[in-house]
Amino acid sequence: MDKNEVISLIAKATQMPSAANLNNLYNALKQNESQIKDFAEELNKLFESLNSEKMDAPTANFIMAVGAFNIENTPVVRSLVAAAVKTLLPPFLNHNPIIRALGVRDNNVPPSNIVGRFRKLTALKNGQILFLNNSGRWGTISGLDSMTGTVAINQFGVNAASNNGVPLELVLISGILFNSGIEIIKIADVNNRYKLSSAEFKTIAKNKSILPLTDAHLEQIAKFGCAKSMTPEVFEKWWNCTESSTTAKRRSCDGRTIQEITILLASEDASVKFTDEEAEAFGKFFANLKKEVIVRNLKALAEVIVKISDRASNEQLEVMLSPLMDKTPFWPADPIRADHESLSVWSELSAKDIAKLADITLKAFHEDYIAGLSNRLPLKALNALTPLASFDELDALLTEQHSCSNDLTLWIWKNRKKAGKALIHHVNIYNIIRALSQDNLPKAWTASRRELHNLLMDNAEFQEYLINDAGAMKLTAALQGALFLSSGERQSLVVKLARSSKELQTHLESGAGLKILQAGMSEKEQKAAAAANNNEPTYTSSMSHRKLMQELDDIIKIHRPENREALKTARAHGDFRENSEFDAAKERRNFLTRRQNELERELMFIQPINIRDVEVGNVAVIGSKVTLVNADGSQEVHYLLGAWDGDPDKNYLSYKTRLGQAIYNREKGDKIEKPNGLTAVIVKIETPEEEVLKDMD
Repeated sequence: MDKNEVISLIAKATQMPSAANLNNLYNALKQNESQIKDFAEELNKLFESLNSEKMDAPTANFIMAVGAFNIENTPVVRSLVAAAVKTLLPPFLNHNPIIRALGVRDNNVPPSNIVGRFRKLTALKNGQILFLNNSGRWGTISGLDSMTGTVAINQFGVNAASNNGVPLELVLISGILFNSGIEIIKIADVNNRYKLSSAEFKTIAKNKSILPLTDAHLEQIAKFGCAKSMTPEVFEKWWNCTESSTTAKRRSCDGRTIQEITILLASEDASVKFTDEEAEAFGKFFANLKKEVIVRNLKALAEVIVKISDRASNEQLEVMLSPLMDKTPFWPADPIRADHESLSVWSELSAKDIAKLADITLKAFHEDYIAGLSNRLPLKALNALTPLASFDELDALLTEQHSCSNDLTLWIWKNRKKAGKALIHHVNIYNIIRALSQDNLPKAWTASRRELHNLLMDNAEFQEYLINDAGAMKLTAALQGALFLSSGERQSLVVKLARSSKELQTHLESGAGLKILQAGMSEKEQKAAAAANNNEPTYTSSMSHRKLMQELDDIIKIHRPENREALKTARAHGDFRENSEFDAAKERRNFLTRRQNELERELMFIQPINIRDVEVGNVAVIGSKVTLVNADGSQEVHYLLGAWDGDPDKNYLSYKTRLGQAIYNREKGDKIEKPNGLTAVIVKIETPEEEVLKDMD
């Protein structure tokens, strides 16, 4: 692309800085990165036109991408980079110590350095290996404190309890991040026990590094790692030698343990296919593996299988893996009855490795096997495996079993357009109740159970689907067997379902609702509940009823979604710090759950009334103004109102209070006993003033 075309794209982005225009411009600048200074004048005009006060994500990404180029460090550019950082930085990292470590406020730090630090910060995770280029220290990251701007590392060869935090700024300036793995031990080993060649060292370092490495980085890593004991002369000879070491000559198929095969595979060229002789060697290794060794190293074995599958033909894979079919827990002989724990490795692998393992499984087994496995695996694995299965086979299996796991139910619901009529009918209230009634599921399966439970309780679309699928009578009959629901949850669900269906509401009012609410209660609990409710509604004004409905609506539509986002944000802090925000969000969730249950329970029995329509006579009814004369001759006026209408400052008295109960349904002239033990006489019963009636509307 010539200079004029680039200038034209800059002008277009200046006039309309849309995501598409900025992306096209970035691609053009990347092609002409070496001549970036030739466009300084035009780019400055573009930068001056961009709004740093209200920056959207596409603009922020463009600024950070261009900032990586060697552009001029002007006040405008620094302002835009600062705004981009603020826009893209996750809330849990948006603290002053983090901003200082990024160098945003230091005019001496070029924009390209800020961008580099930002990328390193956002890549930082617990469990990664950190090499500090300035001191040669190696360690494992165990936490980031965004309030103090320090990174905790467990230094190699040092007791973790004695380790101190490393300033984040130092990590971002001189730190090099690696994914953890056995191979890192080889390049960090100052005793050079593995006798790596420089070629092997460079291959491992580049493959395990999270961000790209320069030759200077590689040389520094080597000098503080496997080449530390070398003299300058020996190092130079080693560094420039292109021959492989003795270790490298050993092939991965010659490994004696799963761990050794992992290391050897990492040092080999992943693009080179295996020979038939090497495939046979792998087959012999797997045939000799004892079952107890496999069980102890399930994840490592799965990762080895994934890696060798990329370099083998289908015929070679069969030779390699056939010895594992009868003794590998994540490929059970009978998937329908497989123990959950034995399948947990499917949730421990990365998404990429799960997809590859799923593809290998499809090649190794029949479609009915894949269908059986689909009804046992966690959702994370189903996203890769189930699309490969035959929906007809899966439908036949689920029909035969009369069950569908929490995870598979969720997968079908989330992929209902793809699954279509072939599978969606298995998402029904009976299968859901059976699935949610399962207890003591391993950790990998609890998230889906919780998500399906939340769908049932809170998702209006899901609830409407279940009503339409089952009908009112079948749905209420099924819910009586949903003993995994607490009484509060059952009440809440009944209220929500009734809101969505007049047919269901009518059916519940016929007495089915009481049966559902009493499901799972003992006879004593049922009697106590009946006595408490007494089938008598609670009366309150239209105003209070509206407020309660609005509070419930706000909890469902505003506060619960906000709380879910707060929990996501707090979880995103990850393992970086003691998560007080997560604890606070959980407490808020518990409060909202309790309050929602209370409101739904109360609203089931509330009868709103229009106070204006009340005819007031000689009896104190809800909607009366009542005047009392006490024994000492003093008078007091009370407005006897609904259960949630009380307001002591205005003398609004709920008929459910002790004094309200003493007055309620009493006649003019009756003598009553007040809660304080004193007596009073009702001398007047009237219609309230207009001001009171307005308050109750």
